[in-house]
Amino acid sequence: MGQGPILVLAALVLLLFGILLLLRFGIFERRTEAADGADAATPAERAANRPAGELVLKLDALGLDARQLWVLAPDRLLFADGQQVKLLTPAGRVVAEAELSLPEVDVTLVGDVALVTGPRAYRYAVWDRSGERYQGLSEEPIVGYSLSTQGRIALLLDKADSIGLLRVLDHDGGHLFDWTARDVLQSGHVIQSVFDSSDRYLDVLLLNTSASEAQALVSRFSLADQDLGERLLRFEPQGAGVLVWAGRAPDGGLLCASRTELLLERENQLQPIWQQPAFDAFVASGDWVHAVARSSVGGRRSYYRVALDGRATEGIAVPEQAKDLAAAGSRAIMTDGSALLEFSRDGDSFRRHEVYSEIVSSRLLADGSAYVMTGDELRRLELD
Repeated sequence: MGQGPILVLAALVLLLFGILLLLRFGIFERRTEAADGADAATPAERAANRPAGELVLKLDALGLDARQLWVLAPDRLLFADGQQVKLLTPAGRVVAEAELSLPEVDVTLVGDVALVTGPRAYRYAVWDRSGERYQGLSEEPIVGYSLSTQGRIALLLDKADSIGLLRVLDHDGGHLFDWTARDVLQSGHVIQSVFDSSDRYLDVLLLNTSASEAQALVSRFSLADQDLGERLLRFEPQGAGVLVWAGRAPDGGLLCASRTELLLERENQLQPIWQQPAFDAFVASGDWVHAVARSSVGGRRSYYRVALDGRATEGIAVPEQAKDLAAAGSRAIMTDGSALLEFSRDGDSFRRHEVYSEIVSSRLLADGSAYVMTGDELRRLELD
């Protein structure tokens, strides 16, 4: 056989080998996408490039900025641009409005109650689905805040001694009590405050820096009339240098997290129930804790569903840029650019709901509906 036919045969063999590699790689990629829940759109949606969910509101029709709009309840939207606050229906009708001068706006939502204030602001207001409940003015800049389901608020005011003054206000704006960390710490500061779900008490996360190593503390204060402001408990979790998040277990007990572990209140102590090398965030809802963590330092970022006895599902890899973890019961969501990630109720997979426009904000409600705000639309998705 001459050299020419041999070269042709070799070229054909190489071509066939290359085609097989391409097919194998393509099949692998498709399987990986399916396993990660990336291919959730129906064929019709993919063909039409149609965004998921139903359209609730076209923002440009009302001249609204998505960065200044929040979903308070299924039938109520809250608009706040610093100069004024408005309560709107999904059709854009104004239900209530008030003036509120803020250089920068931040809105905290708990149920259908909202706290409107801002970093280092002096003004604050609490709204519900009927309109403004109350607003007020502090004498020092506000550097931290939390909201209860009943509309009570805790404001951390920046005092000259750098410790900070915690001011607790009732659901009608009336003053309940003031407290400063100087009562228990000679050096340190407040990290976060969190109300009990039934408004029985307020837990305050602290960091004591006077010791050789920074130590986390939690002080619990009574919200009952007869013991108003009285310190009920003091938690000193061992080994937790800093507590960075707090939430509530289904029974109302305290859940806290450091950068590496999740701690649960048991017998008046905070005890670790789950550890990970790098812990990003958690949300407690229903009988579960929904968490984002890394199984190794520098490893992949994953979603976990953790029971209160420490049992956890196998981690589901999520995109590095995914954010805004939220949960309601066994449902959980995150946002990833122009897609909403919906985690399955058994915690072993997720689906992507593509809206084809960058998501500005999202909210998951107890009825299983998720609202997604893009730059020009508000859309509603019914989750499985």
